Amino acid sequence: MFDMSKSRPDIPNDASVMFINPWADKSQLSSFGTVKGYPVMVRCANLPVDIRNGTGVGGGRLIGWLPIPDEDSAHTHKASYVDLKRLIWHKAVHKILQSIEAPATFGAAIKCGDGKTRNIFPHILSISADYEEQ
Repeated sequence: MFDMSKSRPDIPNDASVMFINPWADKSQLSSFGTVKGYPVMVRCANLPVDIRNGTGVGGGRLIGWLPIPDEDSAHTHKASYVDLKRLIWHKAVHKILQSIEAPATFGAAIKCGDGKTRNIFPHILSISADYEEQ
């Protein structure tokens, strides 16, 4: 069986990797006055599937919002507008994920559910996005 905690040879032997799966959920579009956006969620991939895919604590958490630029019908299907939306999406995702750059490199001391403090290295396992954002 594959030991996910030892999949990165550059981390110390007493540390663990925490695999995360972020995704953008366009089905949950929200408005904040004149600003629209949809949430970016994250889920811990190390959890058992019944917890990870559940609705409780393991079912995912909000980590940021992706902005949606105003639509201009004159530009909606033009390549330059599609590129602009993609650029906005990528810049926003980069900004959101910057928060794990240092812990992914150096680790972070995290007090776990069993009360023990562990050195955890977050690692993005995959990112889910609609075709539009790719």
